[in-house]
Amino acid sequence: MKKYLLPFFALLLFNQLNAQKEFWFELGAKGSVGLSFLTNKNIIDDDKYTYKLTMMNSFGGKFAANFGHTHSIVVEGMFANLGQDFDYRLVSGGPEATDEIDFKSLNLGLLYRVNMQRNFIELGPVYSKVNSVKHTSESDATKFYEDNYLSGVLGFGAYLTGAETFSLGMGLRFHYTFADLVNDNGQKTGYPTPSRVPPYPDEATSHFAYAELMLEFNFGVGHFAKTSCSDRFRKMRRR
Repeated sequence: MKKYLLPFFALLLFNQLNAQKEFWFELGAKGSVGLSFLTNKNIIDDDKYTYKLTMMNSFGGKFAANFGHTHSIVVEGMFANLGQDFDYRLVSGGPEATDEIDFKSLNLGLLYRVNMQRNFIELGPVYSKVNSVKHTSESDATKFYEDNYLSGVLGFGAYLTGAETFSLGMGLRFHYTFADLVNDNGQKTGYPTPSRVPPYPDEATSHFAYAELMLEFNFGVGHFAKTSCSDRFRKMRRR
């Protein structure tokens, strides 16, 4: 099913945008901060493990093809630093220890964005290439995790200000990974909780869910770029 997702998504966008007349490009730089959460049923149900709030961040750039003032197809490349921190006890009432997971990846997204005057909403798939994974107990745990995975993203935000071909946007994004992040070797070794003794009797899948506050700096390119960027804020000022 997943292998048909990208072709279907691209065909849907093409049909929606085919009738648009004005066509222009945007280049942008982006950065974000937020919170990440590693979901795993075994850990959630284990009273020996306590989740801690864990920060994440990302940075990168985008290329957008804009069709008029409303529709955009956005290609992004982002370096993401995710993680999850736990406090845990090997035995009930025993001393408390901490496990910190540091998860780095390159995220390539293909998003459809709808611009509504100064506001926008966006969604689409994200392909991630895992660069490295570290645990407190293992300085290089990359071999216990999948090399790549697919996520879905939903976001919304607003253009805060702009002039001629420049605009500044801010928004919230929500991500969820579809596949199990831990590979077969990792499952056999007890990941993502290798320090737990004994290991969980039943395997459970691990997925990242995270929310981020995104800031983007956009620069319009093309014949209609100056007019389109200016129109966003001209309409905003009239409200």
